[in-house]
Amino acid sequence: MSVGRPSDAGGDAPRGHRREDGSSTARRTRSRLADPSTPGSAQSRTDDPGSEAGRRDALRAGAGATGIRVSSDPGELDLDWIHAALSERAYWALGRSRDQVERSIRNSLCFAAYTSDGRQVGIARVITDEATFAWICDVFVDESARGQGIGQALLAAIVADPRLQDLRRMVLATRDAETLYARFGFEPLRSSSRWMERRQPHDRG
Repeated sequence: MSVGRPSDAGGDAPRGHRREDGSSTARRTRSRLADPSTPGSAQSRTDDPGSEAGRRDALRAGAGATGIRVSSDPGELDLDWIHAALSERAYWALGRSRDQVERSIRNSLCFAAYTSDGRQVGIARVITDEATFAWICDVFVDESARGQGIGQALLAAIVADPRLQDLRRMVLATRDAETLYARFGFEPLRSSSRWMERRQPHDRG
């Protein structure tokens, strides 16, 4: 995940936005995937990562990410931004192809953060059967928008989404954002020795 300092799908439809300085940018490629069950938007703020009160605060929409809107509507996604962010700046996804990005988005629930002028500045992807299990991945916040609570707002929207309630397990992997995830009840695996994985030979992630 990349939400702090920089140490860390479907068809297309053109859509533009403006830079903060007011100048026009090149037109962006937006997804046209439709989601009739889109729950809307969420914002979040929390302070105590370990307590139940802290978790409730983390789930509560608030002013932690002022001016930021979080949506799971796939039709709003900026595929150009997502591909560049993941394949060029996310340490776990460097070199990921455009086709891989689009297929992964098409087959996941995606939560995105937008500024008031519609510019996408965050993404989080959830792989799930919407019944028993979910894997949270590809959480990334644009370098220009970090430190504003956007990662927290994305997580708040995910754990509050009606499609992800009552799952038996929700998991993720992180190199440097344990404190953020702890605010939402995540903890190290209790029995990591039971987990196994199968990787492609070229996968070093």
